[in-house]
Amino acid sequence: MAEFLGLSSLPRLVMVAAIDRFPERPGGLLEAERQYLKNRVWHILEKTASEWQGSLVVPGLKEEFLLLLPTEHLPDRAGVREKAISLGKKLCEKVRELTPLTITVGVGRPVIEVGQLSRSYAEAAAAAEYRLLYGGDQVIHADDVTVLPRSREPFGSPAEQNLALAIRLGNKEAAWRHLSHIMAEVIFRQEVRPTVLKVKILELISLATRSALEAGANPDEIAEVMLSGTTELASGESLNDLQAKVKEKIGVLVDKVVQAREQRNTNLIDRAVKFIKENYHRDISLEDVAHHVYLSPCYFSRLFKQVQGENFIDYLTRVRLEVAKDLLLHTDLSIAEIAARVGYKDYRYFGQVFKKIEGYTPTIFRKKMGGEDKGGSENCYRF
Repeated sequence: MAEFLGLSSLPRLVMVAAIDRFPERPGGLLEAERQYLKNRVWHILEKTASEWQGSLVVPGLKEEFLLLLPTEHLPDRAGVREKAISLGKKLCEKVRELTPLTITVGVGRPVIEVGQLSRSYAEAAAAAEYRLLYGGDQVIHADDVTVLPRSREPFGSPAEQNLALAIRLGNKEAAWRHLSHIMAEVIFRQEVRPTVLKVKILELISLATRSALEAGANPDEIAEVMLSGTTELASGESLNDLQAKVKEKIGVLVDKVVQAREQRNTNLIDRAVKFIKENYHRDISLEDVAHHVYLSPCYFSRLFKQVQGENFIDYLTRVRLEVAKDLLLHTDLSIAEIAARVGYKDYRYFGQVFKKIEGYTPTIFRKKMGGEDKGGSENCYRF
């Protein structure tokens, strides 16, 4: 399912299951009864379509449902057609058996690009409309009828590219701004029907999902986010409702990008800190540590301060002085020997740094803080 939602470029198709008619009764069917029957059909479609790995069933406008089906696991176009028609027949059969309703299933042609889903939907919807000529309670494939011409590709504007970039950068405000631009473009296209708009929104979410994954977001978390609310998204009751839900989804995706980036940064700096603690006694530089974690020195310097709250040289100095203080208090080593052990070749410079940070020279610190205690110094370093 995660792949179908746009986590990779894979072939897919759309089917439309349209309710032929509701049963007649004196005085007309109550709205509550209509909604109950629609929900019943929805659940039947979901259960029956579950045999198709990665299927997704969402309500359309009025009396139809959309089935979005990945096809990468099928051998060829003929295999896709055969399986789609077979599934359509089962859907018709189950609805006929378990409800007083019948449905017509229109099958669109498979497409490769996520942006072409609206074309597959248009083909499926047009095929389903042929029930007016051929009767309902059957499967009609787009190959067998004249269907709508290929629709314009949605989301081809620069705003789409900007949205993808904003998501990859983890910039929520910019993502929302470009999202508003894209939604305005789509809404004001005169040929866009409400149900087509929902399909295009799913395409937009797929684009956003791919961008989040490209930015390193956790695939399992992204799949969970999308699967938890895709049906709710497609069943929005108003345009404002749809826009709010899309905005919310984009915001969650950006948050996942930021979280993943922060976790990666933390892991990198943890590795850097470990390297520093293991090599503080050597003449190591910022460039050495940056090379160890495969970052440029400039980027590593900014990232280290962002994560640790202090710059590299201050942290290295603090680590060295913590060890030096322990050695001063618990050994008889000379100042020069201690300086060498913590990475300072010049013991005079070590003394200057020590006094600047601690307020005392190493010798005075040893006397003032109780240098007579010469206990073992193993595992006493505090950093």
